[in-house]
Amino acid sequence: MDANQKKEILAHVLAQSTFSKSPTSSVLLEYLVSATIAGTDLKEMTIGVDLLGDKFDSESGNARIRVNIYNLRKKLDNYYSGEGKEDEWRIVIEKGQYRVDFIPAKAPKSETQAFGRRVAVFLIAALVLSWGIFFWQTRPNPAPKFWKDFFKNGAATNLIIGDSYGLMGEVGTGHHGWFRDYGINSLDDLYTFLEAHPELKNKVTPANYYYTTEMAAFSAKELGELFQRNKADFAIRFSTRTSYSDIVLGNAIYVGPIKNDNKFIRLFNEGNPQFKIENNQLHFAGAAQQAAKDFNLSTEGLVSEYAIVSRMDGGKNNARFVFFSDHDIGVKATVEYFTNKDSLQAFADRYFEGRAANFTAVFETTGIERNSLRLSPVLVSEIQAR
Repeated sequence: MDANQKKEILAHVLAQSTFSKSPTSSVLLEYLVSATIAGTDLKEMTIGVDLLGDKFDSESGNARIRVNIYNLRKKLDNYYSGEGKEDEWRIVIEKGQYRVDFIPAKAPKSETQAFGRRVAVFLIAALVLSWGIFFWQTRPNPAPKFWKDFFKNGAATNLIIGDSYGLMGEVGTGHHGWFRDYGINSLDDLYTFLEAHPELKNKVTPANYYYTTEMAAFSAKELGELFQRNKADFAIRFSTRTSYSDIVLGNAIYVGPIKNDNKFIRLFNEGNPQFKIENNQLHFAGAAQQAAKDFNLSTEGLVSEYAIVSRMDGGKNNARFVFFSDHDIGVKATVEYFTNKDSLQAFADRYFEGRAANFTAVFETTGIERNSLRLSPVLVSEIQAR
């Protein structure tokens, strides 16, 4: 079912008296359908900010959103048990989620048919019930979209966290301490810098430790839960202490920034013939029915930024997933999105007709204090096999 068909079903429902007399439920339902079609990652705070703007208070507003969703589910149930009982399609919001599903209505069986089959159904059900329960409980869960290779190809997986190279020397307060220079991301970079500035050789030295931001812990948790659900695991490494050969030999996942000039930028550029990251810019050369475009990946504030997600084959029976952004909010939002089975399925349905594929996607994410409020896809391009 395409977006226009879903909008027609929505328009029909909203025109009926159940909803025409309830503006709150109508507005909420229209928003949820539009957001689902757009592939928006729906959370209580996202819904509240989109619908209420500055009036939304997260402390009390989240509970209000849950109540409104509960009331909307009841209203949909009432509608389909009454004036909408003959509708061919039903709009459903499953408990525990805000994504909208469109499902075909089941044709009611006649009472004669039901009675004639009741005894046979009962006997068959009694015979296979125990076997059915057993197979249901012990069946293997299908691997989530885009992640299957990480669990099935037999290669070890490394989660590589983007950390930042550190230096020791005099800091802005005049004291000796740890500091960061975006242009120095390895020992080789430091030696090159000191050769050009010999007067600093005794004043700047490599630090014995580096640092990460909170996205590291968040991503490790979300990805760890995903792998645990699929009876798999991964090793954790850090980008400043990872060689290029370490990356290409097995499955690899990268989470972190691009401003540390990490090795995954090279990997991304090699695996994406239509894209190139260079000088904090993402260049898209264009593809079928997609115009060329450039994205500025360097952002000053923490309110809005672009995030890049790329799923690539490694070429040696291995797989790669990279999550890039300048600040935490982009990586955190996209990792959460691509470890959630509902949003994964919605993404696959919208862009790849439900199949898993290699792709690169650019998202715009907005948030407050490094926490994502909204995640919107800006560009999605499939990586064609060479």
